[in-house]
Formats: sequence, C-alpha cells, structure tokens
Amino acid sequence: MGSFSWKQLELGLVLLYAASFYAVFIQRSLHLSRDYVGRLYGLRKGWLAGHLNDISDPQWRSFGDNLPILTVVMGTFVTIANFLRYQYGLKGRGMSLLWTIISLCYLVYLHGACVLFILAIGSANYFISKTFVESRYYMGILWGFNVAFLVLNQAKVGLFG
Repeated sequence: MGSFSWKQLELGLVLLYAASFYAVFIQRSLHLSRDYVGRLYGLRKGWLAGHLNDISDPQWRSFGDNLPILTVVMGTFVTIANFLRYQYGLKGRGMSLLWTIISLCYLVYLHGACVLFILAIGSANYFISKTFVESRYYMGILWGFNVAFLVLNQAKVGLFG
C-alpha cells in the first residue's frame, strides 16, 4: 500500500472533527433539553422513539404531520423514475427530463396556480446567475435578491398576504 496523500489526511481530520463536533453538540442539546423539559410548554410526545417535539412552530408541525405522505410520494417518485429508466434505457439527459416533468407535475399538484410564482423565482435566479456570474458582485446580488424575497414573503405572510 502507498502512503496517504495530504488530501486524504485532511479529509480524515475534517471528518473526525465533524463527527466529534456533532457528537458533542447533540449530547449538549439533549442535556439542555432534559434540564428544561418540565418548564417548556408546547412539547408533545413525538413519533420518533417517544421523544418530545415542539409543536408550537406551525412549519415544523405541518412537516411532521405530512411526513408519511411525503415519504409515500418520494417512494412513488423513485419507483416510477426507476421503472421508466429500465423500461426505456434512459441515461443522463433522459432522466433529467423525466425528473423535471415529474417534479413539475408534483409542484402543480402541491401549489396549483402559485407554481407560476415558484417558477418565476427560479427563473429570476437563473437569469441573475447567467447575467452576473462574471461580476465580482455576483454573490451579493444573488443573495440580496433571495433574502429580499424571503423577507417580503415573511412580511406579507405568504405570496398573497
């Protein structure tokens, strides 16, 4: 066997650091949550090993409620995509087109007419990327546009406020 390169050593050290950081972070978070469990209102028994969940956040509550449906939809998506890939011998471009079509159908199902706003936001990001990619202000413009859109969305409580 050959010797390790610096990149392999660096990768190993970064992975070791990340694993130890997350182990300490998770341990500390669990310890803090156990200390305050009696004084936190809005915690309810969760679906994952009986751990308590904060259901006061409507986005988290909605995500938790819809997770089984999202799992079924994702499984169906993967099944259909793999079936069509094997049935018609689809490769890179064919699979990309298939994923795009299935994803657009799902977006239309989820958001109805509002999918036009989602596509407009995506198109605006694409336009900004294509137009300003050589500019030294590219990242600032892209981040500024998206942060402004998120703030506007939050202030208006949705697209139609």
